[in-house]
Amino acid sequence: MRKAYLFCIVLLAAVLCACGKKPANSDNGEVAPEKRDFAVLLSEEYDADIVLLNADGHEFRETLERREITVDAIDTLRADKAKSYGCILILDRKGTCPLTVEIVKKLVRFADENRYDIQYIGRAGVSLFREAGVRDAEENDVAVTYAPASTDPEQSGSNVILGLWNEGNEELAIQSEEAMEEEILSDLCYLAKIARDFRKSVK
Repeated sequence: MRKAYLFCIVLLAAVLCACGKKPANSDNGEVAPEKRDFAVLLSEEYDADIVLLNADGHEFRETLERREITVDAIDTLRADKAKSYGCILILDRKGTCPLTVEIVKKLVRFADENRYDIQYIGRAGVSLFREAGVRDAEENDVAVTYAPASTDPEQSGSNVILGLWNEGNEELAIQSEEAMEEEILSDLCYLAKIARDFRKSVK
């Protein structure tokens, strides 16, 4: 009985402590990412250059600062040296992006040379990434996350983060485009964060 009473006291104290915390704030006083617009976070927190190559007809929110290019303009793509982080986003779940092996090779070369990530979401182009030399991309993947911004620059072709966009995300995207967009922007924030952490670790 005494043990049960002590357990209840400890449990009550834990609940009170939990209720007293401010979940919207992190340890350093910043607003936690889950409480903010991820698009705004990419701009304000990570100073990101998001290059949208294909959107499958999806209209991204206005708060997402990005520049848009087409496959035909790949040769004119330049890195924004004023930005802290860069990522090429290709939303291709409907298979609407006219990628070729040569185009993917150019994208990978650009990513390697400029430390930009590539977030390709879709199935149609995964084999093209493999043919272009991205070794860890698997045929049955639903995305390719190529991330030279947060890995050793000499590891070209094997800078793949596995499982960032997976079958669970695909199910979510089928149910809601809004939820799909939220997950995509959340993943971009994650990539931007680990790139920033990597830069700090090698200084």
